[in-house]
This record gives sequence, structure tokens and C-alpha cells, in this order.
Amino acid sequence: MFSAIRNIGLIVFLYGAFLGSANAQDTLSVFEVRTIYEGAAGKPRVFAHGDSLPFTGIITDKTQYGFSYAVCIYGRIVQEVYCDEDGEVHMVQYKNGDKRNGPFYEYYPNGRLSQVGYYVDGMMNGTWIYQDSLGNKIKEEFWKADSLISVKNW
Repeated sequence: MFSAIRNIGLIVFLYGAFLGSANAQDTLSVFEVRTIYEGAAGKPRVFAHGDSLPFTGIITDKTQYGFSYAVCIYGRIVQEVYCDEDGEVHMVQYKNGDKRNGPFYEYYPNGRLSQVGYYVDGMMNGTWIYQDSLGNKIKEEFWKADSLISVKNW
């Protein structure tokens, strides 16, 4: 439960930092926004229906297993959090456009960290740590540009 509260706090902090912007809105459902792909790279940009300014706020969605929340700043999704029906956090990821970029966290239903790692431009990079549901380290992997370099098991 502590980890869930901590990560929801990250959303509130990040969102609060941009709440004062001119186009900041509260929370919209996924059905109240539209995505436009811009430029040659086709980077996604999110807008509220009927609004010409890129959306800043939190987008919510009902998923197969619970709920998802996406923090959107000036039309770009920068963080996604996936929760179960009870609001327990199962996954937190950061994005740059449509690619994972930054820390990645996955949790067991008991709230303990399952795995933690880092993405750069959508590719696994650096040290990834895996733990069992009691919090004991079971494996450590080192990745470079989505290629597994080494594995250490406990």
C-alpha cells in the first residue's frame, strides 16, 4: 500500500507543477480526448474534444484489470500508472511521445516491488532488478539498447 500511495503522490506532484498553465484542465476520461499524430515521426499529441490547445491534465481509463491514469502535459503523455479495481498500483512508466522513456516500476498485488528498470527511447537500458513477493532480490539483468548483456541470479 505504501508504494501505491508514493506513486500516486508522484502523479499529484507532477500534475500540480503544471496546474497553473493556461490550458490546464482537471481530469478527463479517455473518451473526452482525441489524439493527433504530428510530423514525419508521427508523435502523438492529445487534445480535449472541441479544444484547439494541447491538453494538460490527467486522462483516466477503465482497463481489463482496473484503471489507468495518464499525466499529460501540453498534449504529451509523460507518465502512465495502472491500478487494479481497489486502486493498488501495479505499474508506473514514463514516456516521451509514444515510447517508454525513464524509470519503470511493476508491483505485486501485495504492494511490493516486482521489478524496476529504465528505458531510453523505448529500449531497456541499464540495470533491471527483479524481486519475489517478499522483497528478496531474485535476479539482476544489465541491458544496453534493448540487448541483454548479463544476468545474475540469486
